[in-house]
Amino acid sequence: MASLTHAGTTQCPVPLSDQEASVDGLHRIKMMAESNPVFARALRSTSSTEDAVQLAQAHGIVVSPEALWRQRGTLTEVGMPTWRG
Repeated sequence: MASLTHAGTTQCPVPLSDQEASVDGLHRIKMMAESNPVFARALRSTSSTEDAVQLAQAHGIVVSPEALWRQRGTLTEVGMPTWRG
């Protein structure tokens, strides 16, 4: 969840929309794939978007299969992973 901070108040959780959560999840997956070679190899070895979503969830990342599918091939600089249709 995102947090909103106002002057003189404590942080209040603000729920993310499904789209915002997917964008945040895609960003986190990309950052993790670029900084963690073990995660990047595991992501490359997944055979479907559903497998990749499960891998992301195992690392505390929430992303929809649809959002992940739309970004296949753009999650790292070398253009991987890409799942077959």
